[in-house]
Amino acid sequence: MTRKKHLLGDAHIYESLRAPKLHNTRPRFHFSSPVGWINDPNGFSRYNGLYHMFFQYYPYDVAWGPMHWGHAVSEDLVTWQYMPAVLSPDQDYDFGGCYSGSAIEDNGKHYLFYTGVVNAEDGTKNYHQVQCMAVGDGIHYDKYEHNPVIDITQTPADASKRDFRDPKVWKDHDTYYMVVGSTTLDGYGQVLMYESKDMVHWDFIRVLDKSHGEYGIMWECPDFFMLYGHPILMVSPQHMKPKGREFHAGDNVMFVHGDYDLVTHEFTRRHINCTDYGLDFYAATTLQDEDGSRIMIAWMESWANLMFNSKDGWMGMMTFPRELRIVKDHIYQFPVDSLKNYYTATYEYKDEQVQGLKEFEHIRGRWVDLTVTINDFDFHHFAIHFAKNDEYEMYLVYNHLEKTLMIDRTFSGIDQDITTTRKIDSEPLDGVYTLRLLLDTYSAEIFVNNGEKVLSNLFDTPIEADGIVFDCDGAATIDITLHEIGEEPVTKHKGKDMML
Repeated sequence: MTRKKHLLGDAHIYESLRAPKLHNTRPRFHFSSPVGWINDPNGFSRYNGLYHMFFQYYPYDVAWGPMHWGHAVSEDLVTWQYMPAVLSPDQDYDFGGCYSGSAIEDNGKHYLFYTGVVNAEDGTKNYHQVQCMAVGDGIHYDKYEHNPVIDITQTPADASKRDFRDPKVWKDHDTYYMVVGSTTLDGYGQVLMYESKDMVHWDFIRVLDKSHGEYGIMWECPDFFMLYGHPILMVSPQHMKPKGREFHAGDNVMFVHGDYDLVTHEFTRRHINCTDYGLDFYAATTLQDEDGSRIMIAWMESWANLMFNSKDGWMGMMTFPRELRIVKDHIYQFPVDSLKNYYTATYEYKDEQVQGLKEFEHIRGRWVDLTVTINDFDFHHFAIHFAKNDEYEMYLVYNHLEKTLMIDRTFSGIDQDITTTRKIDSEPLDGVYTLRLLLDTYSAEIFVNNGEKVLSNLFDTPIEADGIVFDCDGAATIDITLHEIGEEPVTKHKGKDMML
């Protein structure tokens, strides 16, 4: 059976012809596909003074296809410039696709680690997965001539050869480490750990942690990092069953908090919590910034809940990047500060009474950073309706008696039978309840109580539906701050034009 090669040069030609034409429907400050399909963020890293984001990519269609790696760079994590794709499935060890992975800067070079899928020669669906490397200068990347750097002979005896993917690499002193997602032979998720002195020869260390049948099946996209002295393993389990309101059914991302022995590499789990409680969040990954902060980004979509049809030739977007911090043994999430450079106008209201429906003159828009703080709770339900007109809307409802928050996109323009609501446990913190909404063209990210919990959600109301309306069945006292967000920073950086 003849297999088709997906040549990188073909992708470059297609990108250069199509990508510049796809602008009008894009999100303003969330990264979106240059053309065609994207899913997982890959290789999220710093190199040569820029942020680099690679991503799972099929440029030729708005549906998933043989995986390439797309590429973009940014100075501030808000405005991204598309670069030519860097990987395509054109070798025997990655003919089935160049799948998710990571990147690391070392000795002036940029190293990419990705999963190659080795298809069966007989054309059947039999395959196995291996870990591969490419090296480049921030623009051009060459696959290592002796790939794969880890093959199926280097997996433990009880590990699947088919589900062995998504390498995350980092350096500690003079040693490189890698975690890889895996399943046991009985079908439950685990994370394998490797070490190397040269990034070419890798030795298996141990199973870092595993599902034990509790938290989904395959554990994809593992990330292992120290956050203010706290060891955190982050994984994306597939087919998770809900545990009360802590996990929704389907594909999830979770933080595993634990203790870690730097000598034996033993990780002892202490507790687990959901990373994002919204409808659209998967395959999260992080980088460590130059100031030591930990920045996270994820694919804003769900495999079991694909919402969008084509948006004029592009399909897929990422969450807005978030800084992770530890507060009282809990991970809080904050939109990166550079968004403030894009504020074009600010409107504030203090100690406003909301009884029934209420609107405010300047409180509306589809590209806004809106914070609402509830200071008095003489009510049962308090709601915020947004992306709203006479026909369409999104809304949030805080139930003060239940101490729950619900987001609902039933009337957001959806023409498919998909999940439309999510409810989480949530209550005031230190006597106030704060909701921060990052609203972009097709998305809302809700930061509850200054990042204690976050809900990421897509919607599809028409752009002209930009109303914001408050609704209360009793009496609420609130403060409101709204920042309008422009397409360019107020003080624009002067950098190289790297667009295609």
